[in-house]
Amino acid sequence: MKRWEREIAHLREISELRFRLDDKARELQASEYNRRLEGLNHEAAQLKSMQERYIPRDTYGAEVGNLVKETGIMRVSFANLTGRIFAIASIISLAVSAVFLAVASHFIK
Repeated sequence: MKRWEREIAHLREISELRFRLDDKARELQASEYNRRLEGLNHEAAQLKSMQERYIPRDTYGAEVGNLVKETGIMRVSFANLTGRIFAIASIISLAVSAVFLAVASHFIK
């Protein structure tokens, strides 16, 4: 075998080895990508689960604001009704006192 044929054979072996190593590197890279993708899919599933369980901060803030307004309205209404009850109780007390005085004055004479 001539020298240049040996060099060509040697270069061919080196090229084949390089192609095999490139193929092996691509297989390893693909398996690493799959491993990382599985991890990302797991994280995505966890994030989706969290989004299903929790409400966004904006929604929470809006709802709390609505509750604060409604609570204020309820406090005003409660105070109004309490005042009305005291007024009605005072009127009833005054009426009972007037009836008592009228009946008592009838028996005292």
